[in-house]
Amino acid sequence: MTWNRKSPACCSAKPAGHRGDLMPAIALRIRDETEYANSVARVRVLETRLLDRAVLERMVDAGSAEEALRILGETEYSEALGAASGPAEFESVLATELKRVYDYVRGFSPDPALLDVLSLRFDLHNVKVLLKEKYLGGVRVQGAIAGGGSMDVDRARAAIVSGDYRGLPEDYAAVVEKAERALEETGDPQVIDMVVDGEMFRLGLEIAKDSRFELLEQIWTTMIDVTNIKSLVRINRMGRGRDFLRSCLIDGGLVPAPVLLGLHGEAPSSVADALRYTRYARLAEEGLKQGSRFELLGDNFITGFLKSVRHKAFGPEPVIAYILAKETEVRNLRVIITGKINSLPPAAIRERLRDTYV
Repeated sequence: MTWNRKSPACCSAKPAGHRGDLMPAIALRIRDETEYANSVARVRVLETRLLDRAVLERMVDAGSAEEALRILGETEYSEALGAASGPAEFESVLATELKRVYDYVRGFSPDPALLDVLSLRFDLHNVKVLLKEKYLGGVRVQGAIAGGGSMDVDRARAAIVSGDYRGLPEDYAAVVEKAERALEETGDPQVIDMVVDGEMFRLGLEIAKDSRFELLEQIWTTMIDVTNIKSLVRINRMGRGRDFLRSCLIDGGLVPAPVLLGLHGEAPSSVADALRYTRYARLAEEGLKQGSRFELLGDNFITGFLKSVRHKAFGPEPVIAYILAKETEVRNLRVIITGKINSLPPAAIRERLRDTYV
């Protein structure tokens, strides 16, 4: 698989905002599975370093955030924790660790572009942060920038502030332009989230389908479905109109957007009943009564089918499974430390934890 790029250094100067010299769009193609034999072997070693449930439980039962961090310091997070002065800087620890893992796996993967396709979620999250910095007074929020992305954040910040997008990948530049147009038309900074999130899913699914890699397509369609169903339930609870729901729904999921639009205004039990014969029946039954539970169960759904491919001897599936397992681990650590900082009881923290991969 390849993600063709053209270095901006080779580009002659053009007026700000010119699109002709931007990096080419992503083009992902799967190589022979046997080329992943070495990568799979290295991932097996990395899997042994993932935090198991016992470590997470010790952290949940710790008496304070500081004590939980001391337990985490006994793991491979020790180096990242060494740069933090306390729990308040924990987000930077997580970003550093996720970036370290993504960069390390890129280094031995036959197709580093595969990691870039997964990490475009972090890149476009950072695009949202940078756009908000620009339009909300230039204030930088500590911990807002996500780790794991392939985009140079400082360079992207300069491009977005100046309006000269030659320092951005072409796909990302198009997202920035679309979000800025929407902001100019509406004057509502919240539209940044709506536009960038929608483009993130559209782009990820488009790449997955073009690659003809079934697991990658399953991951993106599942994320779209879970996001759409969450949007439906949240908007129904808020009492927002049908047009607002239509603007939030993302095309490409296994549950068509028009079907979800037809459930506008319905009670969660009716939504669950309508989804009874889809792959999301259990998610609907257990999660729609509480919106936060649906997001958790959606993450567990993805973890479940990743476990089914972890023992493949060849191919990119184990590499993808490991990276997403690491993301789940980071998400669980965020839940624990945030809970400890806010003095939540262990039971309340425990019920928010995702299933672990190991």
